[in-house]
Amino acid sequence: MVNRPTLTPVTIQEVEAAGQARRRAIFVTGLVSAVVLTLIGSALVLSDQGLYVIAVMLVFVPIVVWRYPSAGVTILLWIALDFEAFPEKVFVTGGVPLLKNLPGIHFTPTEFLMVAIVLVLLIRALNEGTLQIRRTPLLVALLGLMAFVLFAEVEGLSRGANINTTAWEIRPWIYLFVLYFVAAQMVRNPRLPQMVLWVIVIVSGIKGIQGTILYLPTLGRQSRPETLLDHEEALMLGCFLILTTALWVFGRSGWLRRTATLLAPFVLAAEIGNDRRTAWIILALGVLAVGFLGWVSMPERRGRLAVAVAVVAVVLSVYVPAFWTSTSSLARPVQAFRSVSSPDYRNQASNDYRDAENRDLEYNIKKTTPVGMGFGIKYQTPIPLIDVSKIDPLIAYIPHNTILYLWWRVGLGGFIVFWAVIGTGIIGACALVRARRRGEDPSDAMLGALVVGLLLGYLAEAWFDQGMTSVRIAIETGALLGVMDGVLLRRMALFPDSASRRLPWWLGRPAAVTEG
Repeated sequence: MVNRPTLTPVTIQEVEAAGQARRRAIFVTGLVSAVVLTLIGSALVLSDQGLYVIAVMLVFVPIVVWRYPSAGVTILLWIALDFEAFPEKVFVTGGVPLLKNLPGIHFTPTEFLMVAIVLVLLIRALNEGTLQIRRTPLLVALLGLMAFVLFAEVEGLSRGANINTTAWEIRPWIYLFVLYFVAAQMVRNPRLPQMVLWVIVIVSGIKGIQGTILYLPTLGRQSRPETLLDHEEALMLGCFLILTTALWVFGRSGWLRRTATLLAPFVLAAEIGNDRRTAWIILALGVLAVGFLGWVSMPERRGRLAVAVAVVAVVLSVYVPAFWTSTSSLARPVQAFRSVSSPDYRNQASNDYRDAENRDLEYNIKKTTPVGMGFGIKYQTPIPLIDVSKIDPLIAYIPHNTILYLWWRVGLGGFIVFWAVIGTGIIGACALVRARRRGEDPSDAMLGALVVGLLLGYLAEAWFDQGMTSVRIAIETGALLGVMDGVLLRRMALFPDSASRRLPWWLGRPAAVTEG
């Protein structure tokens, strides 16, 4: 007789403990690997060998994405959050020109990575038979906007525009669509939202530490640099602070919130040091949106939210009068709002320049309505402007107000479709907040609130500071829109009965979603 080994029953608690141990091991391994690779990459960058970092990424990223499809989104998001478009500004990451044209060609290393990631995901999906395009209002609106953008590209080239100039103008829209499409349609991993939030917290937190290190030596000096980081950090660091607020408002406890809270003071210090007025408008809009959505969707937390609002109101009632006329660093947030009614000399000059720009744009819009001018053509300036082309070589093509700029470039039809993209994004995010079921994890609702805050900040940055033409902002916005739309589709598959009462009827009723 053969003695068969007896099988010991395994409890659910033991299975969960084993799963947690495996996740901890993966997290620790990934963290150690990231630190080691960062140190190696930093050494190469500091020795002027940054192109070797790019070569290694082009070789290994497709391999990683084939095994872990979600890595495609997180790697591109990491690049957008960590690497500057103007490399000279920040140490270490400033030496890797991932967002700059390669010598002699009109393509950036990030674009080669993006093409490789999309091809790998497409081949993998075709090989596994999982390729399925799921129609959503946001996808339809983005496709419509891309049609107008491509038409504007062709129209600009037909008018004699330089292809290098048009490439810089069309890039953000392609990045936005590609990141949305990959996150929403091609990556079905239910852990992707959590991974994206972790990337935002870790990478933006490190950027906050970098900004703080640059800011501290300027304290007490009479003359300070105009900015320490790129202008788009106003939105990207603002997104970190909005996310941190959402984690507390929606009661999302855990290591993500602990880490974000620990890094928040550094990010706040970097925002103060970077001295962008738009940053505080973005933060105010985002925090108000998150607080309002939390109040509406979670009646059980209204008591705590009321206490938090009361505390903030008391702090502001002391802070605003005390620093309204101050010139110290701590006064910079309130000075951003004071500059609307009582600007200092620097802010007044900036306001006058932007007002003249807007009037010039209105003149150009009237001349080209309803078709639009197309990309790559300089806008006419019936009101003369100060020449700042040494600071921004593309200022004659891309003014500060990129909302009016978009209207002029793509025409009335494209401008209307753009607002359809914003509207469907906000409606979908609010639907995700409303779809939260009592007693379940609030992560999806928190994600919806974050997307609403991000889109409001996106509009503010686009109106004041060229935010719509930033490739870094386009990547982050596209990734979060895609993750949000993907979560909506997954919820409708997992909760068809309850979700159907909470989500808009025009989203449709997709079949079960295959994760992988």
